[in-house]
Amino acid sequence: MKTSQKGDTIVEVLLATVVLSVVLAGAFALTNRATRVNQAANERTIVANQTSEQLELVKAIGESANSAAWGEIRQNHLSSGSPSLNSCTASGRPFYIDPADANLMPVGINFSQFDGSEDAYSDVFNVWLEAYDVGPAINFYARACWEGIGSEGEQRSISILRVAD
Repeated sequence: MKTSQKGDTIVEVLLATVVLSVVLAGAFALTNRATRVNQAANERTIVANQTSEQLELVKAIGESANSAAWGEIRQNHLSSGSPSLNSCTASGRPFYIDPADANLMPVGINFSQFDGSEDAYSDVFNVWLEAYDVGPAINFYARACWEGIGSEGEQRSISILRVAD
């Protein structure tokens, strides 16, 4: 009987399988985390673009000769006091400007009341504006709240624009 057989023992095969499993699990966890971070950054970029667009539309209204649109903001959407920035509940008299309808001619701007469920883009990011009278100027808060896909929990973003009244 020969005792010099060639090949790997069962212990060596099991050890190699365990080492390979640990390496693959680590690679999977790292890839998963990188994907979530990337998705969260993508969401923040989209929201930053949407809130910036809302503020740019307000700025364009303020700089144009569109007194009807400015009067609409002052009469129907202007609040006093200050907003509640620590929650995703719209305060004051929230609204948004639909970029598809934002014609900066003397007529044609579509101001829509924000009800917490639908905005100018979709119901994914809930982007809205709040306007607050601060004496010789109006502070416009472009706010967004959404449930992050790439991160857990409620996500918020706030941008502010002060326009001389």
